[in-house]
Amino acid sequence: MRYLKAKFVLQFINMNNERMRLTGKGQLGLGTKNPTEKLHVRGRVRMGHHNNGAGAYYTQDGKPGWFAGLTSDAKTFRIYYDGDRKDKFLIDTEGNAILKGTFSAKNMESKGTLKATEVEIETSLHAESITVDGTLTIKDRVEGDIRFLGTVHHHDAVVVGTQEDNKSLTVNGRVKLKDLHLDPTGNWADHVFEKGYALLPLSKLKEYVRKNRHLPEVPTAKEVAEKGVDMDAMQVTLLKKVEELTLYIMELKEEIELLKQ
Repeated sequence: MRYLKAKFVLQFINMNNERMRLTGKGQLGLGTKNPTEKLHVRGRVRMGHHNNGAGAYYTQDGKPGWFAGLTSDAKTFRIYYDGDRKDKFLIDTEGNAILKGTFSAKNMESKGTLKATEVEIETSLHAESITVDGTLTIKDRVEGDIRFLGTVHHHDAVVVGTQEDNKSLTVNGRVKLKDLHLDPTGNWADHVFEKGYALLPLSKLKEYVRKNRHLPEVPTAKEVAEKGVDMDAMQVTLLKKVEELTLYIMELKEEIELLKQ
């Protein structure tokens, strides 16, 4: 240890090399001869293990501080705020991240799972899995990619290209799907083939079509333009019409056979 009186510097020397110095301003330097802060380190800093995890605590003027470091099992890096005693950000060794707040980014790519209260992306988002408790916002006129390679979990609604959010998923634009599976909420149409089913006579059907210009129970073009199409209900209705058409064909077949006799 050597004191440089002219510079008001206390040097810590080992093997003829300076390892640390303390300036007259109370600035401690490790690996640097010109510390500019209370602690100035040039190089890597290693935090040891503690019951509550290893890391650093940041505070100013007695205000609630922040902790950044490892959890006690050393498997997760955390950012914790003393103000409400809650974790704000967590990321584990697999790359899965949990954000307790709003996440904003111009571009984001996630190899694991991202969980957040709100996510706002300006250009592109690539994620294997994303869970959003609040709002997922993709800015208008996005020229990059929005790509989910795995699962999207949203606890309210997912809205794309529109401000409407009265459905679980609202998209103003084209949607390309490799596979679509619907779980019908109503009764399937097999009751058409039950005995006693009241099939509308062909004469009545002809009269209805000429008057209304559409099949019974099928929405009109005007209704579709105003309200859209309920795919679940439409699938059931179309199947019902196919089954009724089958009954009409069977009836006509019987009438033709009688005429042949």
